[in-house]
Amino acid sequence: MYPTRLSAADQAAYLKSLSSSYNLQVQILIMDMAQNVLADISDMLVDGQVNADKTAEVTRSASLTLFDKDRQLPFDSKSPTDGQLFYDRMIRIVYSTRSYEVFNQVVSIPIFTGPIVSMNRSGADVQLELMGKDHLAKKPAWRTKNYPIGSYRRSVIHELMTNVGETKLSLAEWAKKTANPYGVTRETDVWSLAKRMAAGMSFYYDGAGWLQLRPWMSRSIFTFATGRGGNILTEPEINYDIDDVYNIVLVKGATANGAARPVEATAYAPASHPLSAQSLGRNGYARHIPEIIEDGDLTTKAECQERADTQLAYRLAGTLNATFDAMPIPVLELDDVVQVKTTDYSFTFALDRFSLGLKAGASMSIGYVQRRSVQKAKIRGR
Repeated sequence: MYPTRLSAADQAAYLKSLSSSYNLQVQILIMDMAQNVLADISDMLVDGQVNADKTAEVTRSASLTLFDKDRQLPFDSKSPTDGQLFYDRMIRIVYSTRSYEVFNQVVSIPIFTGPIVSMNRSGADVQLELMGKDHLAKKPAWRTKNYPIGSYRRSVIHELMTNVGETKLSLAEWAKKTANPYGVTRETDVWSLAKRMAAGMSFYYDGAGWLQLRPWMSRSIFTFATGRGGNILTEPEINYDIDDVYNIVLVKGATANGAARPVEATAYAPASHPLSAQSLGRNGYARHIPEIIEDGDLTTKAECQERADTQLAYRLAGTLNATFDAMPIPVLELDDVVQVKTTDYSFTFALDRFSLGLKAGASMSIGYVQRRSVQKAKIRGR
């Protein structure tokens, strides 16, 4: 969850206000590549959407429809030969709310920061396609560097990302080291290697464009509910997939010199859990559904056990897929664990995808990315 810097009482009031009526203001800020604000083009916004998808190559994206009849966009000249100046610009989208009934204070949450990757102009109508900042690190490194055995993973991530120009890093303290040497060549995909180094942790860019490295969550931090005072707008559709269910996690680490087998550790779901091997068993036989993780940078049984316990807790919190529309909750991030409560059931799951509309009355789609299109007649009729 994106930090609001509010007190605990104000935070609770703010979250409650998001399930009521409130005033909405969406800011669209043009920034340079160092994230310095150059211009505010909020008054040009016609429609837009922010998408977050953990399974995507770039996890966050956005699309904007702008109305610019006087060609005032600072990166869009009148000459076609100069019309690609947007390549060195980023966009930040800020979602600000104020509820006079529940929480009479403006709270502004950045929900997207990233480069412009595509621009299309047709008269006064401008379409922008944006990608998250992980897009900037996907190109080859075009440099060489060797990281020896025993390098701190956190330090490797820090150096990899700073060497592609990243300065907005919020990396939790982490003592894990590499048990293998790693090399960077000119062709190395920096983002892929950074994700490899972050294995076992949650690793993503937040809405403000800060790179986050933090432990996985296993407890719910927000509740979606139906009924009076609730925030769910459509009946949740629950999808179960046996391919996403695990009740055992086996982690295999490095193989020490002279050892016949790698160091390893196993975590089991408690017998009382509805997804445990005992609960899913039949005729007296338990049903074991293991996830096997091999990580040669884990050198001790304690390290393997910590990884197994963490991964199992995350798996047990995200064994189903729920899709529904809800009142927008702009502070939620990918991998946040949330709860759903209806009159019939209650369950938790980890957010792996959502989309957020940018106009008053637009909903937040949980569990899927809702593609919205804007009628040109609506744009021209503004």
